[in-house]
Amino acid sequence: MAATFNERQFRARFDKALAEVKAVLDNTRSPVLAEDVQHAYTDKYVLAESTTNSAIAALASTLALVGLTPDLAGKLRGWARDRPVTLRFAAEQRCVFLCESVRTVEGDSVETTSSTTSRIGQLLHGKESTTTTTVKTKVKEYSWRFTSSYRLEAFPGGAADEAVPLYAPPQGVAELLTRTDQPPRPEVVTSEPLDLNATWLFQNLGEGGEGAFAVDRAAPKCLTPRRNPQADAAADFLRRAQQWCQRTAAFFDRSVFPALQQAREAQRPDLDALRRAAFVPVLPLLDEGGGAVHLTLQDVAAIEGHHKACLDEHLRGLAASFPGEEGALVSAREARLCLLMAHAQRVAAAGVECCDYVENMLRKQVVQAIGKVVTLDDMTNFMAHHARRLYAPQFAPRPFCYDVRRAPGFSPEGSLTIESTPGGGGGGGASPVYTTARLLGEGLAPEMRFALNAATTVSFGGEQTLHGLLAHRFSGEAVPSLTMR
Repeated sequence: MAATFNERQFRARFDKALAEVKAVLDNTRSPVLAEDVQHAYTDKYVLAESTTNSAIAALASTLALVGLTPDLAGKLRGWARDRPVTLRFAAEQRCVFLCESVRTVEGDSVETTSSTTSRIGQLLHGKESTTTTTVKTKVKEYSWRFTSSYRLEAFPGGAADEAVPLYAPPQGVAELLTRTDQPPRPEVVTSEPLDLNATWLFQNLGEGGEGAFAVDRAAPKCLTPRRNPQADAAADFLRRAQQWCQRTAAFFDRSVFPALQQAREAQRPDLDALRRAAFVPVLPLLDEGGGAVHLTLQDVAAIEGHHKACLDEHLRGLAASFPGEEGALVSAREARLCLLMAHAQRVAAAGVECCDYVENMLRKQVVQAIGKVVTLDDMTNFMAHHARRLYAPQFAPRPFCYDVRRAPGFSPEGSLTIESTPGGGGGGGASPVYTTARLLGEGLAPEMRFALNAATTVSFGGEQTLHGLLAHRFSGEAVPSLTMR
């Protein structure tokens, strides 16, 4: 959770986005990072919910530019009530031989100068003559028809036959040239479908495209604004959505764009335009001005409106670098999908980042209040100190470290110790564990036996002690390892 939070990366994104937010909101608003404003513990829950809802709304508006209409969104929300909803990206490519042709290629011209020494040659041609030679080469070329088609669709459960299309543009076509008769691409390539279980998204999407996510604060498993079943489910979906968007955009980088280098009519689109980041409206903001500490609904609507305007501006800029005609292998439609998938990937990553930020902020505030990071050794020493106050001396937990001797009155021949090493790595080295013990004196303890062979059994008695250990660990840390010496 917060252990994976990269504060430097988060700060770089936040500072850039905050400047845009301040330009959008009224002058009466003073949005700042949440940790810079005094707020209550319940405000952290509201912050986790608001940032997650911002991510949901931003993903929905991004998918709307791909083809998720309000009617279709309502249909998918209805499916999500009792069935899983899957978003699928599927693609197919074909390469077919067209013809063989021979083309003449002219090389560089070479000039040759010759001298004539005979009397007649000097009278007819002068003293020198120049000859120009041009080298022409016949090149055999092979033409191939390369087509690429893809679609983005949604279907309920495992019923792929009930799929409804979100985005299915006409196939792109390009004529590829090679100098050999070997096809530049396989004859048919049907890519493995890229599926995303989007049930969580449509279960938490409101009718107007807003987020409807909330944390059940009264649930027994709700520990913090980040460590609860609802936030875990949100982070799980956003991580999967991030990977799905990345793999979808990578299909074009891997399988479509490289074909442009072999096309008869070479295209040189500005592929860097697809990677230019648009404004991401998922930010853990609070207002340091007077009144409510949280942003109002009008503020949230203004930020989301700026997000849509930035996306529209980026999409309009693609027309200058990519052809708009139908049938092109890489047109503005492919560029549009790549840009939107890359943007959705950043939105999903920001959603997870903001939830982890809330947990990281809470942890830093607790550490500042205590004055140090509490380790497992600190907890062990704390419990040992209070055990001495709570228990009578004969019942208090003691370190498990005992001398081994033949009998009372003899010198120890060794010792028996059980040591604990903190699993989280936050404490010191190994130290004896504290155990409670019950001593059974001689006559009360049962006699113990073991067999040497089928005819001989060894019996022994004496005092016996039963030990009990209560081990502590912090959530998210490994169980401390025990070693007997």
